[in-house]
Amino acid sequence: MQNNETMTLFAFDMNSLFARVFTRMAPKNVMPKWNGAYLDDGTPVFCLRAVHNMVFNEIAAMRKLGVENTHIVLVFDHPGKNFRHEIFPQYKGNRPPKPEEWLIQEKLMYDMFVALGFNCLRIEGVEADDTLATLAVKLSEAKINVVMFTGDKDLMSLCNDYVSVYAGKDRKWWRAADVEAKFEVPTSRVIDYLAIDGDVADNVPGVAGAGKAAAIEILNTCSLQDVVDDPDLLLKMNFRTRKSVAKWVRENREKIELSQKLVSLKTDVVLGTNLNKMVRTKPDYEAFLNGYMRTTQD
Repeated sequence: MQNNETMTLFAFDMNSLFARVFTRMAPKNVMPKWNGAYLDDGTPVFCLRAVHNMVFNEIAAMRKLGVENTHIVLVFDHPGKNFRHEIFPQYKGNRPPKPEEWLIQEKLMYDMFVALGFNCLRIEGVEADDTLATLAVKLSEAKINVVMFTGDKDLMSLCNDYVSVYAGKDRKWWRAADVEAKFEVPTSRVIDYLAIDGDVADNVPGVAGAGKAAAIEILNTCSLQDVVDDPDLLLKMNFRTRKSVAKWVRENREKIELSQKLVSLKTDVVLGTNLNKMVRTKPDYEAFLNGYMRTTQD
């Protein structure tokens, strides 16, 4: 029987990988009609081979670092809205609409990897990050190793003795000590750091007047919740804007709590599967072709 500590799940954040590929291959959302970029019927496919290769290249990169996987799962965002939109309708509202070439290939990407025999998760009402977070927390509690392949900073908050992150864009393997060195706060407070600092890309407001230096000072002294409950704690700290930040916190508790909710990861997502199924099976190319035909005829 296999010991839990010898088991390793490679969990891919596929939307993160796809965004990297599309941004590189379609600058300004314009793609020349070079051979292989589009099918004869005009369907864009220029990202699909690159995403496929990226998955296998990043697996190979981890193996070069001495980490072999026993299990694998590819995690995708659900195309619909998620619980964060219910909390804050403007969540990610500052992003421009995705071009049609993005949307078509994103769907084909999911169908392609299912046909290639990968276990693929796409769960309604949550983001891929929440699914990955649930896997990381549940499996690490069982002393099973998890490597998450993503560039998202929030997932770094989950790094511990069993959980790590491989950021392919930087070709860097992040473990708990690396994360603490990057943010200069304990991994358990990285989510608080993101809530204080805000996130322009996701339209998360953050704490006005409190930049990175203030966030580090605060979170090496107490948690964000401690500050929300007692803003006067800030007056005992050494960062320059402590008085104005304390005033803002007193007057804007609801905004801080909103930021906390938006950046916090769900770790109780109902996965509808188990680790035993997170292995690659025999490819079914016919299913992919049939799915493609249905998609283009709709």
